[in-house]
Amino acid sequence: MGPRNQTLHAFAHALSTILTHITTSLRSLPPPTHFSAASYQLTPIHSLLSSLCTLTRRTLDHPPPYRPLSIWPTRLLSRVHAQLSGALTGAEESLVQAVLAWLLGWSARGWVGAAEGWLGLRELTGGEGAEAEMLGIAADDEEEEGEGATSAYEIDPALLPSFLPPAHASTILDGGRSLILLRTARPDHPLCAPPPAPAQETAPAWHWRTEEILALEEELRAGAEEARRRVARWRAGDGGEQVQEAGSEAGGKSERPVPSEPQREEPQPDPAAQEKYEPELAPMFALFDAPPGTRPPATSSPSSEPSTLSHLLAFLARILPTSGPTILPTSHPTLEHLTNATLLLPLLRRSAQLSSALLTVYFPEEEDDLHLPTHLLLLRRFLFLSSEPFARRVRTALFGPGTGGSDEGITRGTRAKLRARMGIPLPGDAVLPSSAEGAGEWGVGLGLGLDERASWPPGGAELSLALRSCVVDTLAEIRGELEGGEGGWEKRVGFAVRELEEEEGGGGRWLDPQGRALDFLYLSYSAPPALKVLITPQILGHYQKIFNFLLRIFRVETVLRSLYYDITRPLAPWLCPEPVPLFHSNLAARSTLHTFRFHAHSFISSLLSYTTDRAITSHWRTFTERLNKLHTSSDDAGEAEELRNVESLRAHHEMVLRRIRGACMLEERQRPLFERVMDVFRTVLEFGKLVQGARRGALGEEEAAREVERLFGEYKERVDRVVGVLSILSERGGGAGGVTRRRRATSDVSDADDSPGAVLDADLDVLLRGEEGVHAADAGGLAELHVRLTVGAPRM
Repeated sequence: MGPRNQTLHAFAHALSTILTHITTSLRSLPPPTHFSAASYQLTPIHSLLSSLCTLTRRTLDHPPPYRPLSIWPTRLLSRVHAQLSGALTGAEESLVQAVLAWLLGWSARGWVGAAEGWLGLRELTGGEGAEAEMLGIAADDEEEEGEGATSAYEIDPALLPSFLPPAHASTILDGGRSLILLRTARPDHPLCAPPPAPAQETAPAWHWRTEEILALEEELRAGAEEARRRVARWRAGDGGEQVQEAGSEAGGKSERPVPSEPQREEPQPDPAAQEKYEPELAPMFALFDAPPGTRPPATSSPSSEPSTLSHLLAFLARILPTSGPTILPTSHPTLEHLTNATLLLPLLRRSAQLSSALLTVYFPEEEDDLHLPTHLLLLRRFLFLSSEPFARRVRTALFGPGTGGSDEGITRGTRAKLRARMGIPLPGDAVLPSSAEGAGEWGVGLGLGLDERASWPPGGAELSLALRSCVVDTLAEIRGELEGGEGGWEKRVGFAVRELEEEEGGGGRWLDPQGRALDFLYLSYSAPPALKVLITPQILGHYQKIFNFLLRIFRVETVLRSLYYDITRPLAPWLCPEPVPLFHSNLAARSTLHTFRFHAHSFISSLLSYTTDRAITSHWRTFTERLNKLHTSSDDAGEAEELRNVESLRAHHEMVLRRIRGACMLEERQRPLFERVMDVFRTVLEFGKLVQGARRGALGEEEAAREVERLFGEYKERVDRVVGVLSILSERGGGAGGVTRRRRATSDVSDADDSPGAVLDADLDVLLRGEEGVHAADAGGLAELHVRLTVGAPRM
């Protein structure tokens, strides 16, 4: 029986038991001597029947046909819970309160079992999806399922029962997700051990007496302490034995030894019978296949087991004599407080335990494949181009050496030239926009045949081999920083070509080699399945945008460095027999040429140093230092003392990347400013293309001089626009606004206890602790960039 049917059947059976109790009570009443005595005897039963009629929508003032009663488990439980809450606050008879309390507890056994199964406290009865559905957690069929996949589960507010606040539902959801990831990452972890069979199937979901609540808290405390000891032994290297003796303490409960009974001969399943029958039917047919004279196994008779009616009577006998106007204990005066302290407390403790245990798996004492700092180091080395050898190799592969002039990096590869001469286009090649003369556009500062004029993105094996060598050679150099694990880091990092339809707003913008030429290049990173909850595709998308922005800056910076040689180096002999530089006969144009290059180089150098040192390094250093503190603050039991939620760690990771994107002008709200910076880039690339064309003799000296003057004026105008926007943002306090708004939002959300993000924002406060003094005046802003571009910059 699945959890959904179990709730419905439990409700129907409990309702039938209550009616049986009412019938028995009516038959046992003594004959009344007068009307007042009869009224006194029948009033509690009448109130109970009226309450049950209201619950089942069978009131006397509404004749048939009656409105149907929802059979969805959580809605049915919510209706019973609402009826009980109304009875507790409406001064109903104690009998009505007690019977409704028993009805809710008995009907919710399936829900409690589903919650315990989701958190690994008992075996799953209907699979993870069925258990999650009972808790109000919906499975997204469109999400890709796989080993350790948890993103398919999300909270559906319409499925939540009324006694489960959204904040607690989020905690339980994270606990189940953590268990799935923990089983994927560390199957031998003590918290992943198979749970024992529940010792008492009819254990109450709610406790209504103060001594029972205190006993539950003590039981949970002892179970948590035992779990800490088991985890500590497992971390010390004795994990195999702990998995064998698993889990009785997983839910905070211990198993007591059962007294020995006289042994009697019982029929054992015949191996042949097990092959003949289904596994679940083999024990049943073992008696018929046993030899004559074998005594059947001892089974408990129905009379020896407590019936549902006896359970109801025992509950009423325990609750009613000690209750006053309400059955709620004095220590918990509302049903909400009682629910949190009895029904939800074990589930929340278990969820926090699983989330903390998963966090310690990501920060092991000995580095392995799941060591999060190592993966973050790899992401920074490659996607932020912080590894100097990797950045140098990528520059060489994409832009050419860059020391002998821009013409060194714009020649076609051997295969590209052969294809061009034969007129053979590659499959899937996109045709570039052509000029009026019919010649295709070519990009300055591109190497290894990247300027191929017939198609884009480029094809051929030269670029693929060069980029692959960049990754492999760099990994070989930093191997000492990647200790632990099974190796195979080469399989995690690699270059790829992005599909055309993936480009936002259409792919035409990056088909032009002169503009967003390198946005087709994608540096992919494949994290282990258990780490994909922290390194999600969305997070990798942030890394990729920053990586592409750095490539654009590097390209422009490479062009400017090569322009120095183009300007100072003598012209080719077939253009001028004497060894003279460009514009040797036009001193004004030559002065403008040098001034243009100097100003542009100053602008790009300031932007590049700001991006690498301030926008990326400062935020990243604060992030990693905070992670190191969390790692070292873990206790001996393997639980993070401060941070309780893996989701909050992922959110903080994404928040840091968004701050870096904001500092790099890559957020959507900063698109106008970003486009102005790209206009400056395009002007510089046009300048490099103009100089290269003049050196090749494509333009006359006078025409080239006029174009240099025009481009220099355009460059100054566009730089003034960028500086003006940055000045306005600085005056408005844009630097501190991002952090201030986030902290204010976090504070507002944290004040609401029922908010789904209460735990998340509390953990974010832990992660953000200590950042107030780190560039607080302009964290996430562009005030420092404005200073770098204006203070000490050459006057134009």
